[in-house]
Amino acid sequence: MEVIYQKREKMRNENRTFRFLIDIREFNKLEISQYLNISIPTVTKIVDKFLKDKLIIEIGTEQGKLGRKATRYRFNPDAYFSIGIKIEKDYLSMILTNLDGTVLKRTTIHEEFGNEENFIFLIINELKKFLWEFDKKSSLKGIGIVLPGVVDPAKSFIKLGNSFTISTESLKEIEEEFEIPIYLGNEANAGALGEYLMNSHELADVKNMLFLSIDTEIGSGIIIDKVLYRGGKESKAGEIGHITVVPDGRECSCGFKGCLDQYCSNIALVKDFRDTFNYNFEEYDEIFQSEYIDTARGKEIINNYVKYLARGILPALLLLNPDKIVIGGKICNYKEYFEEPLKELLFKNNSFYDTPDILEFSTLADTAPLLGAAFLPLRSLYRTEKD
Repeated sequence: MEVIYQKREKMRNENRTFRFLIDIREFNKLEISQYLNISIPTVTKIVDKFLKDKLIIEIGTEQGKLGRKATRYRFNPDAYFSIGIKIEKDYLSMILTNLDGTVLKRTTIHEEFGNEENFIFLIINELKKFLWEFDKKSSLKGIGIVLPGVVDPAKSFIKLGNSFTISTESLKEIEEEFEIPIYLGNEANAGALGEYLMNSHELADVKNMLFLSIDTEIGSGIIIDKVLYRGGKESKAGEIGHITVVPDGRECSCGFKGCLDQYCSNIALVKDFRDTFNYNFEEYDEIFQSEYIDTARGKEIINNYVKYLARGILPALLLLNPDKIVIGGKICNYKEYFEEPLKELLFKNNSFYDTPDILEFSTLADTAPLLGAAFLPLRSLYRTEKD
């Protein structure tokens, strides 16, 4: 038991130091020791390890408080790189980031992959093109793959919708091709992590957060006591898209009727505009043209959309009592149509909550899940989940 405790304490100190270095950027050993209340010998071991891993570099010396020269160090965000891949029903996106979460490259491929073989072929070929001119492949930590579906990281099993499943063996083909590990995650969970890590200063006092990811489907990531909550053995917590918002409403692929997905996903909103205006909108952004969104019919669609969205969020608000609700997705680029009416429906006559400021639209828009995917190979450094 003592050995386990010492190991956990060592990992905890390394994680605290790593997060401190990200914030402070330049430092000496004494500053780490005083700020984190860690002994100098322990700090020395951590610094030596970080130097070996190239997470920090020496930048010179300075006069110490006791008259001795003190070595100064700088955090090296380019020590490692990571790839994040987000899979949706008819497209996939990729990003390349460093340890700061800086997006060095991004691409989106619109493609419907009907089976596992096509999917693996597409991923491998697109990754080859994506990394063609990247000259630091040896510093790649891994590939994070996320999607809005059932994900079991322990079994390396992912399922998109009711018919598309990817097996462990197929994923090994990607690992073997690029000789780096793959990490799997749920898209909404990744969004919560991306949001929480990239906005760590703004969310420093937030212990419990609900992240709502609105894309081709709707999911939620839940942060409890500053770590990701996955749920039970099958890690299915956060399936907010299948809360019923219209009893006996539209049929959902999950087998229920009236699910939030069928009324408030990007696909559902575009379909409502397509049916109302009898125009074949191909992209989500097209519906926000003034000739559609600012008409009486367009405003009616948005009013109904906000009503159903509030019905989906309210049970989660009452059940989880989060310090913050963050909405992510392309909807954030058009929040002027949604934010105020949504807050009014959720908080105006709410005897439990009268603090509309706890609801925010993400400044990362639809990038948070991609960043979260890229952070998956780096989770041993960021320690975003309990052991």
